[in-house]
Amino acid sequence: MEKFRLRFCWLVVLVVLFCAHAHATTLVIQSGRLKGADNVLVGNRFYNVDFVEGTCVSVFSGCTSFAFSTATTASRARAALLGQVFLDGVLGNFDSNPTLTFGCIDPTHCLVQTPYSANGVSVNYAFAANYDNPVADYVGFASHSVLTIDTSSPTDAGGSPDSVVWGIWTPVPEPSSLALLVAPFGCLVFLRLFRSHKSNEGVVRQRSQ
Repeated sequence: MEKFRLRFCWLVVLVVLFCAHAHATTLVIQSGRLKGADNVLVGNRFYNVDFVEGTCVSVFSGCTSFAFSTATTASRARAALLGQVFLDGVLGNFDSNPTLTFGCIDPTHCLVQTPYSANGVSVNYAFAANYDNPVADYVGFASHSVLTIDTSSPTDAGGSPDSVVWGIWTPVPEPSSLALLVAPFGCLVFLRLFRSHKSNEGVVRQRSQ
């Protein structure tokens, strides 16, 4: 019986840890348009991403507050957009129809910019370009003036329909670390209490005899 309880206890631990890691990317859709996604895996951590229009100053607290601080981490985020977010499915053809993405009005492509550094004059960002032809999708890096970059403009610098939005990334709270510490500790406490209870039962029986 004690072996059964021990196995059951560790089964509970495994279930808790599995649930802590069980994330699935969920698209955020408003009025039929892709507004972002939750639980996007970037590297070894999950993030929520929102597509937002505006200037870098207005969107990122003076163009100083970014989820990623290096080109390497920002490049992982841009790749995650193409691999996990811009997909065709029952909710919409968000890969082959760029106009279904919030802030994008050009039928040929949509650019999502993920900034990672700024010096007060220019902002550096990684971008994911989602085209109506998936073969044409690509990623890259660019920089722009902090004062003039504005994704809410209806046209770009060349006069073409604007199809650029910012990606605001927010880390998803990680319950796995807490679960990793609490679950085994709780298991040990349970077994210790059970053994103590059995020991007390034995003492009571001996006295009663």
